[in-house]
Amino acid sequence: MPFVMLAAAAAIVAGTVIAARGGGGEMAMFSPDRPREPPRLATPADVATLRPPLGLIGYQVQATAAAFSRVAQLLADKDAEIARLREALRSLGAVHAASSPAPGARPVAEPPPAPGPRP
Repeated sequence: MPFVMLAAAAAIVAGTVIAARGGGGEMAMFSPDRPREPPRLATPADVATLRPPLGLIGYQVQATAAAFSRVAQLLADKDAEIARLREALRSLGAVHAASSPAPGARPVAEPPPAPGPRP
């Protein structure tokens, strides 16, 4: 039994020396933990189908933060467009109200023609 323990210890030490001198090979290249580019979100369907990449514990913080920032930007753009369209509608309504008579008002009748000389 002591011989087996001594042989195992010698194998471990020899393997460590070989690996330390560079004889153990190279390490594999792993992909980065975050996506290479932020998600492309342009429509509600893109947001609905978004699945943030998983990390060791939960979601990857950087990728999820980038996605939420993009969603916030999309919502801000839509809100600005809605406000602009409402203002345009309001101004068109004001122009239309100024050019048309008030509801319920009767049109002013023209005065009858002045009597002229009879032949």
